[in-house]
Amino acid sequence: MDRKEFERMTAQQVRRNASGEGKVQRGKSLYFERPWQQILDEMDDASVGTVGELDPARVSSLYEAVSGP
Repeated sequence: MDRKEFERMTAQQVRRNASGEGKVQRGKSLYFERPWQQILDEMDDASVGTVGELDPARVSSLYEAVSGP
């Protein structure tokens, strides 16, 4: 997925991706192997409708988490 497409994603789209990530693993960090859940939580906390509305530095970091370096 390209960066612009990522930034246009809505919470509903992110939620669909997060639903396949599974639950928190005992002994692991909250978002271990769950980058979509982290994006969704950050969107909810910031009360934004699309990923691109988050802080630009966070968008870059989150994009790398789901697409690789």
